[in-house]
Amino acid sequence: MHGLKANHLPLVSCTMPTYGRPEFLGESVRMFLLQDYPRKELILCNDCPEQTFECDLPGVRVINRTARFPTLGEKRNACIEAADGDLIAIWDDDDLYLPWRLRQAVQEMQQRRTPFYRPSTFWAYWGTPDLHVNHVVPDWISHPLVVMEKQLWRDVGGYAARDCGEDAELFLRIHAHLQQPWIHYPVASHKRSTVLRGSSQYRHMSIPGGSGSLDLAPRHEQIIASEIRDPVLRDVFQRLTRHGNAPFQLSVCISLKNRSHLEAPGKSLQPFPRCVEALSQAARSIGPIELVVADFHSDDWPLEHWIDRWMHSSFVIRVVPVEGPFSRGRGLNHAVRAVNGDRLFLCDADILVSADALQRGIECLDERRVSVPICRYLTPQGTDDFWQELGKGLVFVERSLFEQCGGVPEFQSWGGEDEILYERLCQASETPVQREREPGLRHQWHPDSLRHAYYKRQPQSEHFSYHATRRRENSSLRDQPSVVFDAQHVYWRGGEQSLVLNSDGTMERPGFDRGRYMWERGQILRLIWDEWPEEVLYWNTVTGRYEDRTKAFTLFERRGELGDDRQAEGGANAADGVGSDRVNWEYRFRCDHQLPLLSRAETQSITDQLRADCAPLTQFLHSLGPFQFFVCGGNWGDALIRSGTLRYFRMTGLRFQLLQRPEECRSDLPAVLGGSGGFCRFWSESPRIAVELASVVKHLTVLPSTYERSSVAPLVACLSSGHRLVLSCREQASFRELNDSLGGRCRLLLAPDLAVWNELPTTVSDGLGEETTLWAFRQDAESLGFFRYVSNNRDVSSEHTADGETHRFFQVLGDYQSLHTDRLHVALAGAMLGRRVHFYPNAYHKNESAYRTYFCRYPNVCWHGASEGTPGP
Repeated sequence: MHGLKANHLPLVSCTMPTYGRPEFLGESVRMFLLQDYPRKELILCNDCPEQTFECDLPGVRVINRTARFPTLGEKRNACIEAADGDLIAIWDDDDLYLPWRLRQAVQEMQQRRTPFYRPSTFWAYWGTPDLHVNHVVPDWISHPLVVMEKQLWRDVGGYAARDCGEDAELFLRIHAHLQQPWIHYPVASHKRSTVLRGSSQYRHMSIPGGSGSLDLAPRHEQIIASEIRDPVLRDVFQRLTRHGNAPFQLSVCISLKNRSHLEAPGKSLQPFPRCVEALSQAARSIGPIELVVADFHSDDWPLEHWIDRWMHSSFVIRVVPVEGPFSRGRGLNHAVRAVNGDRLFLCDADILVSADALQRGIECLDERRVSVPICRYLTPQGTDDFWQELGKGLVFVERSLFEQCGGVPEFQSWGGEDEILYERLCQASETPVQREREPGLRHQWHPDSLRHAYYKRQPQSEHFSYHATRRRENSSLRDQPSVVFDAQHVYWRGGEQSLVLNSDGTMERPGFDRGRYMWERGQILRLIWDEWPEEVLYWNTVTGRYEDRTKAFTLFERRGELGDDRQAEGGANAADGVGSDRVNWEYRFRCDHQLPLLSRAETQSITDQLRADCAPLTQFLHSLGPFQFFVCGGNWGDALIRSGTLRYFRMTGLRFQLLQRPEECRSDLPAVLGGSGGFCRFWSESPRIAVELASVVKHLTVLPSTYERSSVAPLVACLSSGHRLVLSCREQASFRELNDSLGGRCRLLLAPDLAVWNELPTTVSDGLGEETTLWAFRQDAESLGFFRYVSNNRDVSSEHTADGETHRFFQVLGDYQSLHTDRLHVALAGAMLGRRVHFYPNAYHKNESAYRTYFCRYPNVCWHGASEGTPGP
């Protein structure tokens, strides 16, 4: 707030007793929402026995009483008792309060160091456009203008128990307590903030001017913010708002949860403060702008500590608190309901905005067009990176059209609400929605995990549900022509190597996976799979193909009608069973190599060899001396790593201190992080914990894990001079990839997965008896997606967390003689138990490399990757 102390923005509680005037409630609530002071609440106390009200608008709290208070004074006291603020603003239900009332009062109280504020003049409305100027005097109404400290109200004993004159009697005690004869402060005419509603459809208690009786009819209503119904008074309010607070060129709306201060590898980021600073600078060039922030109680750097530093005469900031779980859409809708202007800019908290970009948006709105500009992403170093062609979250739109489209979908999952709003705007707008690259809109870099860190549900889950519903409602679209691509994908094994884009926005790899897509022909193709991570391909004009820049994945459009292609391919698919029913899938599995069952002694000999391969790692850990050990969470399979690691420490005599939380880490001892499969594109916890530990200690070691280069890069980047990083790889592919990419910046070791150190429970039999088979395929993002057609699938690893009992894990597998799985630890535990293990690929190199590096020593394990030449999905 301009002129207010940054660290001392008190909460102002507006107390509004009401009885029998329901038509005024929506108007009064809207005036509260329009207040440009960020820390505020409205306490609405209703004691009309047959009437109850509800309100879910930000900062509004409703108290319904089933019986009347004995007096108005007691009712006002109860309303103030319920308030949380240190300042109390009197808020009568029938008067008009202009948007700057609370801001002006708090500023005056702080500058004058007074616990009681009352402006010297106010407007009065008697049914005509010409308002009367009234001066506050002891014998005339001034109570609706007052803001006072709650402690002052306590000190003088509150209101007297009376129905009329309770305010005058309170003032007498306040003046006596403060030893001042009559407290009032001058105010400029254009800054008067209150209009007394003399002419009213309801009668007043203390002045004439009411034209009718109170409305006591029974009702139960949801209060919504509404315009003033009296047309003359509505015009008066609009005129005074324009006069006292210059009309805004633009109302910027932002939904916020913790974007003010965050730590990333090697740097501290402040994306939202930089966004506010950029908007403030732009406002100086183009004229008055208001910023309305719907804040879900951010606590990384409380807004009241810093946000007012950017306010000035052309840039007003208002913070609207929002309760409940974070939803970008719900926050934006709350912000829009609180704006003063009619021209909106829906913005994100990490966007840097230039004056030119805002001016172009305003010009577009002046032409009654919608603009959804394309922003440019920045690198971690702040330089220009790629254009986000698919993003549709930045929108310039008229408020009326925004409301006509129903606002932004209020998802509690990240992603997709902007696309739905864009579709609605395209349908509702009279002119085409403008899409163009805007250099003045730049997206600041931050860790990808921050995108969906505060959402309650899985990323894009509600967007998928929305489109699934639409597909069901428009099933006839499926009969229209579609586009087929021939595909080459590094992780697609066997079966159909094609992709079909249906005209209703859905896609499929026939017989395997489905999802939906977004396609800008000749530019970009975004594949949003139902069950595994999204993929983005870009058009290569030289090759005439769409290509994935992160891996070997290309699409080449097949010419000809889909129906012909499907007919030709259908016979081939039927011949080998790919894409057919579940029975055929399971038949293929049962026809795989017949493997031996091994005795406990036979498998123990192989397991002992694997443990012996840990000798270099053991020698290195002994050289560290005592160390701190932390293990990340995970699933039941990760429990095998945890228990095996702790037994490995005991068996080899390593000295360590177990950390319960990473923040317990001390800087004077080396840190060791437990092994996992978490250093890949699908998971984020292990890299995050590793960076957190590396920021504290000088020496960090990661126990045998699988790695992808992109997940290790942030950890290596955060290391400064004097830090030492050792990464243990549990298979050759990770070792080779890190050795090639890190260039000696850290030490690499090769050792088996430490789950091999688990002791097998004696309660598990040697597997003799009837042939039984377990299908244990993963269903998460790391799955290749080929195995969802298997009936009776049991994803054992997902049944418990890393705190699960490992002996029970072995017991579950011990009930079967044959295991078919793409879970690494199901395969390893089955191998150690001597069961027949059919091992299948996952979505990156982990399973295949683990098999080739160590698991191939077990003769009871068969690999079903395509490179082996064995039939595999």
